[in-house]
Amino acid sequence: MSREVILTDDEIFKSIDGDMIEKSLKGTHVKVHVDNLISPSSDHCIRLLNENHVNELADSFIQNFQPYTTLVGLLRVCENVPIADLCLPGKKCVEVLGGNHTRAALQRILNSDECVQKEKYEFVYMDIYQNLTKDQALFLAFKHNEIHEHSQELSFAEKVSFFRKLLLTCRRNYAGQTPKTISTKWRSEIAAIMNKSKTELKNSYKVHLNLAASEDDIWELIKDVFTAFEHGCIKGQKRSEQCSQYCFWHFSKVKRKDLKILLLTRFKNGDLIPEEFRSACQRCERESTTEVPEEKSPTKRMKTTSQKRKANDEAETESITKCKR
Repeated sequence: MSREVILTDDEIFKSIDGDMIEKSLKGTHVKVHVDNLISPSSDHCIRLLNENHVNELADSFIQNFQPYTTLVGLLRVCENVPIADLCLPGKKCVEVLGGNHTRAALQRILNSDECVQKEKYEFVYMDIYQNLTKDQALFLAFKHNEIHEHSQELSFAEKVSFFRKLLLTCRRNYAGQTPKTISTKWRSEIAAIMNKSKTELKNSYKVHLNLAASEDDIWELIKDVFTAFEHGCIKGQKRSEQCSQYCFWHFSKVKRKDLKILLLTRFKNGDLIPEEFRSACQRCERESTTEVPEEKSPTKRMKTTSQKRKANDEAETESITKCKR
């Protein structure tokens, strides 16, 4: 009689089956013509193309392109194309799960009138999969992004936006179920895609999850802040400074909706620099007023300190006087 295997809470969250993914692998290091590559579908996309990164890669490839990195591709089910024929142009049937910026850079070079020796940029090598689930495809995309040198690490804002996208999908797929059930399924899906346990996900992505689960009107303001950071429009933003988990650490602990709206509005409108935003959020964690508390100026702090000292001195003098009596 076989014994029932009881999974721990953490093991349940690691739900991507590596063996099933391997069964979907149709070929490794397959030579593929760049003309056959297409961007991933919206369900399989973990972020939008970063045009600056595409330009950087294109410039780098023009200087020295060696197709050493193996990209990850998903062969469309509707396309009955033999693996051996992927080296011939005109198919446009391989979704790029890992290496989409490389795809965009190479296609940009090939479409340029200034490109010479186009044959240098016509082929890449790929691991080709077919019949993957959405979560399996996203799992491979994340894995590729983490291990390859040309991959640009997902930013804080990109990860939060991706988590939000998955949450909206879960809400549609499990409409009618309780918010707690939907939240559990959502976190399970993220953990599986990122190959994290429940504990690892909570410890490493607490702020990300909190922001992604915001109410719709709060989320719109968060997106505005992300966009302002991306375009360098945040007041006091340092050159190349991007939005970070550190910036939103205290904000994620603010409970009151009206304070969240006020904080985000003032931040995106340029009333607060990043340091002031963090400080204001920290003070608002336990704030009961409807306004963001103003930070005391050095002069006010000095006055407060001197007043406390004076009060303590007076109390001590009174105590000594009573003892003498």
